[in-house]
Amino acid sequence: MNYFVLTLVFVIQSVIFASTLNSNNLQKFKDDGDNSTDAECDTCLAGMDLVHYILSDQYWVDTYLIAAKQLCESIPPGSLRNTCLTYVNEYLLLALKVMANSVRPESICKVMFSTDHTGICIYIQTLLRLKKQPFYL
Repeated sequence: MNYFVLTLVFVIQSVIFASTLNSNNLQKFKDDGDNSTDAECDTCLAGMDLVHYILSDQYWVDTYLIAAKQLCESIPPGSLRNTCLTYVNEYLLLALKVMANSVRPESICKVMFSTDHTGICIYIQTLLRLKKQPFYL
């Protein structure tokens, strides 16, 4: 189990590190007067592709299920533990599938980098609408 957690942490740290490096490169391009929109979009697409992969790959889905069950089992016996296990056993797989199907890298990045700067607001509104789905607790 610790191996799975360490692997996930490594992947997340790698993405953060790559984003930081890319951000520095983008600033250099902006200072040189170049248009860096393509690089920003490429970074967004790469990040969203990684999120989609992590949410849809069976290895990672199994890892989330195992980690969630172990987390629930670490809660002292009682109603909270039972609620946690019920959620994991009945809803987590469905929630992961819905999230994986909701991640469309091209659509998300297009909205986030819209020219009128309303993209992030539209993106947040979309996420809030998704919360109205019955699988959310």
